[in-house]
Amino acid sequence: MRRYIKDLKDNIIMKTFQTKEELISEWEVNGACKAGQEFNKSCRDLQEILEKCPLRFRIWRIKKGYTQFAEHCPWDKLSSHAWVEILSCQPQYADKCNFDLMNEYDWATLLSKQPQFADKCPWDSLNGFQWSIILSSQPQFAERCNWLRLEGYDWALLLSHQPEYSRFCDWSKLCGRDWALLLSSQPQFKDGCSWDSLDGYDWVNLLSSQPQFAPHCDWSKLHGYDWVNLLVEKPEFHVHCDWNKLKEYHWRILLKLQPQFEVYRYNK
Repeated sequence: MRRYIKDLKDNIIMKTFQTKEELISEWEVNGACKAGQEFNKSCRDLQEILEKCPLRFRIWRIKKGYTQFAEHCPWDKLSSHAWVEILSCQPQYADKCNFDLMNEYDWATLLSKQPQFADKCPWDSLNGFQWSIILSSQPQFAERCNWLRLEGYDWALLLSHQPEYSRFCDWSKLCGRDWALLLSSQPQFKDGCSWDSLDGYDWVNLLSSQPQFAPHCDWSKLHGYDWVNLLVEKPEFHVHCDWNKLKEYHWRILLKLQPQFEVYRYNK
């Protein structure tokens, strides 16, 4: 009989099986890869599956809460990436982990999901991007952050999720691409934007989600593909389009998705 045990404290689902057939039945519905399913079927019984499971399958199975696969796991062969995968979902295996393997990006990824490992993190080594990952989901660590390490993209990413940290931001670090990213989700920061720094690609990304900023747009910056991408999402901006910028391959893409613009193809 298949058993499902839920640890209410950590919200961890642990699953165990008594027979090979129970496991195979579970593997038909759990989203496992075809190769993993074939491996299960090739084994003589459940014990052989548990003992001979290849490492790449074993990591996935442990991460998913199939605890029986932990018994024969060669923990010393796991990469730092594998450890992040497992501990992000199953932190109870932390006592088997060599945390010295982890680089700063590993730490950012892990702490964004499992903040209880904070005491092991080399905080002084984190760069701005890694800080943006952590603080986007774990703002309680803000007092540890060296804000000077965050560059433009880092600020755009962080403020998209945690706008309250704008008081620490050096706005001069943001380029056009950063502003497009930030304003797409947090339009209230518009007053600080250097509109001239946005290129055609940036304007397409911004106007696709925040069309109210169109009065600030320098339409001359948009080229062929920019216009195709924008008009597919926001056809109402066709009144600003310089149709001469569209080549035949642009027209083919645009008309496939917005055939009403055929009238402008030769009437430019």
